[in-house]
Amino acid sequence: IILDVSGILATAPSAAVKNISAQKQQPENAANDKADPIQEMISRYGKVDQQFNPNATVPLTDKSVPRFLTVRSTPVYESSLQPEVHRLFCLYQSKTHGDFNPFADLDDSSSFRDEVHEYNYYKQKNLPGFLDIDVAYRHLDENRRDRIKTSYVIFYKFLCETPVPTAA
Repeated sequence: IILDVSGILATAPSAAVKNISAQKQQPENAANDKADPIQEMISRYGKVDQQFNPNATVPLTDKSVPRFLTVRSTPVYESSLQPEVHRLFCLYQSKTHGDFNPFADLDDSSSFRDEVHEYNYYKQKNLPGFLDIDVAYRHLDENRRDRIKTSYVIFYKFLCETPVPTAA
């Protein structure tokens, strides 16, 4: 049995078992049967992105297509306008600190602080880089948008109002 740890970590448990079984039956083709962790991540991101962004395009699934990653520095007021950055912040906060995630926590029993009035206050101030949640998520119901607004204020304060020391 060939155990591909990176493939198991990047796939769902049922896919990992299937992957191990295939490698067990055909060890000479084990390198070709490995789950592609990058493709798994792209696929998962695509599914989530389509849920909250109906106009999202499905990423390529062809393993033979080269993948490129471009990293660039982005001003905070530009990042704060990108809904996917806010969703990533919410995911990180929920996984790391157990905070409420308005994109994943659907039940009303979770610890949720309704602070929509604070969102409206910030929006009226016409701050640079403040995302209009009603426009970005117009396809979601009002209750969900209110929850997103509350988390967005926390995100905006963290990203745009937290002072970062600069090199002298």
